[in-house]
Amino acid sequence: QRPVSVVKELLENSLDADATQIDISCQKGGLESIIVTDDGTGIHPRDLPLACTRFATSKLVNVEDLKSIRTFGFRGEALASASMVARVAITSRVRPRPRRNTSTANNNATTTTSTNNGGESSNDDDIPHNNCAFKMQYKDGAHCSTSNPNGKARPHAGREGTVIQVQDLFYNIPSRRRALEGRKNEREEYERTLGVAQRYAIHEAKRGVGFLCRDKTKGKKIGNTADLNTQSLASIKKLQNERKRRRSVTKTAAPNNVMSEDEIQLSATKDVIGHVFGTAVSRELLPLKAGEGDVDAVSALALKAMLQDKNGSSSTATEASSLAESNELLAEMMMSGESSQNGPNTSSSATQQQSSTTSKFAFAYRATGLITNGSYTAPKASSAFILFINDRLVESSSLRRAVESIYSDTLPKGGKPFVYISLELPGPHIDVNVHPTKREVAFLHEDRLCDAVAAAVRECIGSATSSRTFEVKKSGALFTETKKPALAAAPAAAMMSKKSSTDLTTSSSLSSKVGTDIDDNEKEQAK
Repeated sequence: QRPVSVVKELLENSLDADATQIDISCQKGGLESIIVTDDGTGIHPRDLPLACTRFATSKLVNVEDLKSIRTFGFRGEALASASMVARVAITSRVRPRPRRNTSTANNNATTTTSTNNGGESSNDDDIPHNNCAFKMQYKDGAHCSTSNPNGKARPHAGREGTVIQVQDLFYNIPSRRRALEGRKNEREEYERTLGVAQRYAIHEAKRGVGFLCRDKTKGKKIGNTADLNTQSLASIKKLQNERKRRRSVTKTAAPNNVMSEDEIQLSATKDVIGHVFGTAVSRELLPLKAGEGDVDAVSALALKAMLQDKNGSSSTATEASSLAESNELLAEMMMSGESSQNGPNTSSSATQQQSSTTSKFAFAYRATGLITNGSYTAPKASSAFILFINDRLVESSSLRRAVESIYSDTLPKGGKPFVYISLELPGPHIDVNVHPTKREVAFLHEDRLCDAVAAAVRECIGSATSSRTFEVKKSGALFTETKKPALAAAPAAAMMSKKSSTDLTTSSSLSSKVGTDIDDNEKEQAK
């Protein structure tokens, strides 16, 4: 429906492709051009002909991946939808893999018909796909025969990763394009795109993902200035280097950091919030961490119940092995949970007792985030409620009302806080298909979750010790601290000292005069 929807889908594809740097460029709000560049795993050249074909792409490597989907969907239909209303061009270069047996999941668009052993090419007759990039153009859900007459991607210059260009959006829907044209509408569409990029930049900062977003509309005075650039932050670069070190074949020694990994991630998130919303907000942030139950154990139980409902009595060997794997996974989760609480020497009876008490419908959640304290009122431009559920940007009016009701007791009337919360819930408890754009989700135990998150926010605010600051008004103007120039300060100080000395001289002369009058009165009384 909007250019921001295209940007959001492409951005999530880049995150699924294990990208650490994502660049977003728009022209005329995204109607003329949208370019999303990442340094992810890339798309194999054999998969490019079907990248924009409906029902032909998938983000899954094996069928068993359906049991635990941790990506932003698994069908990869965003490119097909975009090619129906725009002209799409994809330039991709596959990232070299450090190990032969490591599966390179093509999370941008991996075709289900030609994937073999995690996306590796079964024949070595073609050009080595790691030496150069390959480009292909699409229109109306299929590749263009004019640019690719033989139906194959042609070699092209490019770095590791994927570059997706979406041009002339809604060119075949004139009514929709006219509704979005105009300088004001184009600016609003770009602001929507920038808002989505900013929120994902805050959430993905703990993983070391840097974002860059800019409006390259022709005729702008500053066309190359980025409105969002977190790639240059030192904390983001530190986390990116750590990810690259873990991906490398030769494992180098980890640097001796004074800060722990959690502290580095928290610092990176604060830096990004300060970059986006201002340092005044980042200085007033409080870490939020809460949880209840075992999210992994409940997810395993729900998965086991789904398999039993689907397979019935589990007659075949494959079905039995699937159930056995689920039981083993559940036992490991229970053992790890008990060992962390009661020590390493834990009896199996306690594990079985916890397994019997845990249900597939049990309430479980984990919440982390950053919120402002109860004495800080964020400006209108810096107030925001950012909510992620299972790494997906969503909106929840009930959670927002529950959290803002806590701040209404401490903030002045009309004051709004800054809230960033990341929730992790059992996967089977969430339904992401209740909204066409997946902006809203439905989940179990909504009322209980709202009460638990509100209680965690109230405890976090109450435990913080901070002073309340006020701004004093006089004659309708605010007192602000102003620094005077050094040259002007010296004469002012001389005048003040001169005036004070004059006042002291006058007061001393008055006091001496009063003393003289008192002495004359005493002499007359004595006579």
